Amino acid sequence: MVDLDGCERTDGALAALSAAEHVVLGRAQAGRLLGQDPADAAVAYGTYVVETDGARGWRLHTPGGETGAGAALPVRARDATGAGDCFVGCYLAELERGARPLDAARFASVAAGLSCTRVGARAGQPGRAEVAAALAGPPPR
Repeated sequence: MVDLDGCERTDGALAALSAAEHVVLGRAQAGRLLGQDPADAAVAYGTYVVETDGARGWRLHTPGGETGAGAALPVRARDATGAGDCFVGCYLAELERGARPLDAARFASVAAGLSCTRVGARAGQPGRAEVAAALAGPPPR
């Protein structure tokens, strides 16, 4: 898996697409770096491409041409520092636990949203049980 946060060069992004099974990048980055629609890139490179877009949610594009999307968890954000890293870490952890990519992205999105409700990148990270509870019930405010 490759997190393209901080990547500034198209050749680097395309190399990541060639090498990784999963690539996560921001929506604005995708437009600058990929040179094609992220859904087309997922198919062309045979990788899962996850576009994150902060409070606007996320999209997952599969190597088979399917696209899934999800809304961000509606929260009163106190500090978004580390939310992207939380998303990437939780997405990867859920994949490692055997989750399907779409389910991993849903879980990661909720975790990232919860992380924004607290101050601090590390202190704001929710535990797995907290994320599972938020997935199962009404979203916290």
